[in-house]
Amino acid sequence: MKLKHALIIGGVGMAIGGVMMAGSYMSGANLNVAWHDGPKVVKIKHINKTFAGQDIKQLRVTNDNNYVEIKRGTEWRVKMTTINANMSTQLRDGVLTVHATDQDNVMTTMSYDPAVTITVPDGVKLDKLDLTSENGGIAVKGLAVTQSLLRNDNGGIRLENVTGDTVKSEAENGATRLQNVTLKSAHITTDNGQVKLNNTILTETSDVTAENGQVVLQGVTAPGMSIKTDSGYLTAQGFELPAGAKDYQTGDQNKALHVQTTNGMIQLKK
Repeated sequence: MKLKHALIIGGVGMAIGGVMMAGSYMSGANLNVAWHDGPKVVKIKHINKTFAGQDIKQLRVTNDNNYVEIKRGTEWRVKMTTINANMSTQLRDGVLTVHATDQDNVMTTMSYDPAVTITVPDGVKLDKLDLTSENGGIAVKGLAVTQSLLRNDNGGIRLENVTGDTVKSEAENGATRLQNVTLKSAHITTDNGQVKLNNTILTETSDVTAENGQVVLQGVTAPGMSIKTDSGYLTAQGFELPAGAKDYQTGDQNKALHVQTTNGMIQLKK
């Protein structure tokens, strides 16, 4: 009998959830079903701002619990999709600031990735890109940026098809990835996070430092390399490296990419 009651209650709950989902679809997806201290219908907010005719030289983004995508477009535009979030934009003295903090512990039945989309007009080169991500993710695609500053706790930051002078990145446990990126230099530090450089070109002295994290270098082009781990592991594919080696050097050491880990793992791949 108890099992029967449990099945009935579960079935009623599923039916109610189905009705709520159907209602959200019929309302043009402006409503959603969420679980936050119990089931409830929540309203989805859409924010769409353009900045026509503005001479924007710097972009700052702070992000928590969202996925943010920054890419090329025909105009400066910020689009946000959220529920009960603290999201705002501010433009002052050529600096566009985007703040995207979503509500914690909310599960919804439908996804709307990315939560924030920022488009940068074709032909615009940014003087500075300043990104801070807590638990969410930020993807930067196809931009030209003189200086990029990345701060990443438990989230992820990815630069893809980006050109510029320098990238400086600090991470706690998050993941930092540079893919198809061309720079003069990169300076990356992480505690327990993961760093991946994939098809990355560096022309000046650069460094990657990790405590317990993982560093993966694949298809990296640099004047030289100086790789060393204290108590961690160093593996190589396509490189002449003796078994059990803790260090590797090649090329011009005055302009080399220096990689150092304490207990972390370093992977070299052609």
